[in-house]
Amino acid sequence: MSALKRTSQLIALILLLCSFVGVSNVSSQNEVVENISVLAHNGYVSGASWGEDDRSVLTWGDQFVQLWSIDGALINLISQPDFVLEAEWVDGNTRIFTWSLNAIRIFSVDGALQVEISDEGHISGYVLNHDETRMITWSYDNSVKLWDMNGELLYTIPHRDRVVQAYWDSQEALIISWDEGATVYVTNVDNATTVELSHEAWFEMSIDPMANQIFLGAVFISPDSHYILSLLNNKVHLWAIDGTHLLTFTHDDGLNGAVWSGDSNRFISWSFDGTARLWNIDGSLIAILQHENGVNGAQWNRDETQIFTWSQDSTARIWTDEGQLLATLSHGNLDSSGQSIIDPRIPWTNWVCCVVWNADQTAILTISSPFNAREGVNAAYLWNSDGELVARMNHEFPVYGVAWNPEENLIVTWSADRTAKVWDVDGSLIATLNHDGVVISAIWSSDGRSLLTVSDDYLVHVWQVN
Repeated sequence: MSALKRTSQLIALILLLCSFVGVSNVSSQNEVVENISVLAHNGYVSGASWGEDDRSVLTWGDQFVQLWSIDGALINLISQPDFVLEAEWVDGNTRIFTWSLNAIRIFSVDGALQVEISDEGHISGYVLNHDETRMITWSYDNSVKLWDMNGELLYTIPHRDRVVQAYWDSQEALIISWDEGATVYVTNVDNATTVELSHEAWFEMSIDPMANQIFLGAVFISPDSHYILSLLNNKVHLWAIDGTHLLTFTHDDGLNGAVWSGDSNRFISWSFDGTARLWNIDGSLIAILQHENGVNGAQWNRDETQIFTWSQDSTARIWTDEGQLLATLSHGNLDSSGQSIIDPRIPWTNWVCCVVWNADQTAILTISSPFNAREGVNAAYLWNSDGELVARMNHEFPVYGVAWNPEENLIVTWSADRTAKVWDVDGSLIATLNHDGVVISAIWSSDGRSLLTVSDDYLVHVWQVN
């Protein structure tokens, strides 16, 4: 090891050992939230997670992965040669899995390196299978690779262009991947045979240079693994799993996403054209779910009797499964009739970007934030299942996330205004958790008695909810 590397690691270790413990940084209405420790990194923190018993915390980022007790004591420091994008527990919390652009590494809890998978083409992403015995990786070298968890390469799936993404089907019998050349690859896990779904026949060229850009936005396999949807510019393509092209479904502008129904007989697609559309796989259009601006997302409720859509028009909307509008959930500042006020100078004054149901689907959380933090309303919203507003939970700058606690009697929001806030289910503010940087995530412990917050000032805060 070079002297420079030893010196940099020593400096980092000194900084880490100087983590703050017992810091009070909370404005609380009833003293139910206490900051019990602050876990310091030497650089940007990209994530944190709880240990299995909620008594330890794993943090990662800069060039380190750290294991802590919740009181702020550093248990282990794992040095890496490059920035750590992701880390997670595997094998029943007995090993630590890490991903950086150049390598995947697996460590024992005491920090011993057990597996290292290097790729000179850069590892763009990975997905573990459910029982954590295999992993998929994809990289800039135009390939997807299947590995076991001991680092043995099982086989390589060559692609014609740089790989965009890969994932398992629900039975983990197929690997679905696609590349920047708009080809989808369906690989049988057992025998490594691959079927290619080429979109070349639908490339539409134009003298407009922007129209020459072919964009395969996403690929979705049906729950029964019999069909695939691929989103190419403004068209949804339906394929049989054997590679047979079946049908094409068209929007009037670029697509943002799609989602299957549980029985694989219907799907919803949504677009910048201001609509979500409900289709049968026989090609028939069931309903057009109309918004006034681009649609950001859609989802079914649990029993698929209702559809929820959210949009850049400052609304979310609830529909029947046949496309009848049940409720419009208006966000931002409202006029006397209760409709969202949209500033024509700012197309996305308060666009709706996130929807989170509670477990029994009696309540809904949404987020509305403008691109320009000085305009509009930055807030999370709590609604009942009929679309009636229960509370607006305000921040001063864009809200980055919202989450129920496990018991669903508390809500946490986090924001660019350097705070996380804890709320009651009636929308009353319980505590404001102050930070010195933008809060980028918040994670409840499994028992709901503790909370982690990650901020861009290189710190992770541990909070106790009494």
